[in-house]
Amino acid sequence: MWKPRWSAFHRTRLHEYLTGLEVSTVVVAGCNFPNCPRATIYDSSAHDYRVLVPSDAVSGATALQLDELSKIGVLHATTTTITAALDQLPQVGPTERRCPLTERLPRQTVGQVPPRVHIHAAAPSSR
Repeated sequence: MWKPRWSAFHRTRLHEYLTGLEVSTVVVAGCNFPNCPRATIYDSSAHDYRVLVPSDAVSGATALQLDELSKIGVLHATTTTITAALDQLPQVGPTERRCPLTERLPRQTVGQVPPRVHIHAAAPSSR
């Protein structure tokens, strides 16, 4: 999916796509944290997704910036921790897994949807 700006949600159909798949959790990784990853993380939260950030898969992120993300309910852990937890989970459907890592994260929408993970890499926009 082509994205014209920093956030993967800005002027794209990503939210509709993820909603169609009943995704409630996104894992955001990418380069240059202050731009694409941060914008996508904040927009993910604004769209009521649970957000996981593999701290070692986002360049330019400081410990302070990652701690700030936790204040809006974003969970950060190493890629090894996230993938190890996902590898232990039973498959719910053909492309989704229940994720207990995110069950402790807030979800602001009405009703609970079982947490599902979709991995999206926030790549730099191409102009």
